[in-house]
Amino acid sequence: MFRLFCALLLALCITPAMAQVKVELRDSDLILRDERGTYRVVNKQKRIFFEEVSCKCSYTSRCEDDIPLQATPGWQICELLFNKPSEGGANHDGYMAPTNFLPGDSENPPRFRSVKVHVFCSGSHNFFDQQGAWVIMKDVGFTEIPAGLTNQDRWENNCDLIAPKDVKR
Repeated sequence: MFRLFCALLLALCITPAMAQVKVELRDSDLILRDERGTYRVVNKQKRIFFEEVSCKCSYTSRCEDDIPLQATPGWQICELLFNKPSEGGANHDGYMAPTNFLPGDSENPPRFRSVKVHVFCSGSHNFFDQQGAWVIMKDVGFTEIPAGLTNQDRWENNCDLIAPKDVKR
């Protein structure tokens, strides 16, 4: 019922005031149709793996880690989710990046089923400039959608479209 309410609210937002909108539920996806075309709102799954991922370093230390996260079988990753409320100091970085693009995918950019969470910090290593470093990422995870959906479906559902050449290494 809540999904239907949200769908109707969405339909009102994306269509002119006088437009006719047809709403139907099909295979747990919501289909909105108006005179401009069809909009498919997919039932996304939200998965939060970690409440917090962090690296904290003194001026003489270093911290770095890559944490792999995998989509549920039969699903592909849609949106990368994290908040980075705090970072600073000498050297630091924190991000998420796709790691498993589907080989030979007909979609461009190709869809992906896994990501890595990367955190890094390094202190200044300078006795006369003793700066530590830190990076904190909160609520780390992703949303996922059924594996067979195309990039058009991904675009209509605000999924991340990331080309392999644009992935931070």
